[in-house]
Amino acid sequence: MAGVANLADVMLVFACGLMVALILNWNVDLSQNKVKILEQEQLVEVEDPEKAVKDINSAAAYQERGVVYEDPETGKMYVIMPTDQ
Repeated sequence: MAGVANLADVMLVFACGLMVALILNWNVDLSQNKVKILEQEQLVEVEDPEKAVKDINSAAAYQERGVVYEDPETGKMYVIMPTDQ
């Protein structure tokens, strides 16, 4: 059983080394923080959740800024912004 445990350790070290090599080779920027953390002051308590959902779904709540298209082959989303004239 000791030999199997050693093989598992070698496999984990190899996998970690491969990930580091790929990240360095592809120049991945790991400093981007894509998660926006809200402060306590930014949170608002909703007294009537049903009314809030209706407000969100109403057309008056938001303005249209563009059209979103999905590429069926890759699954990527593209936003087409209207030109201001």
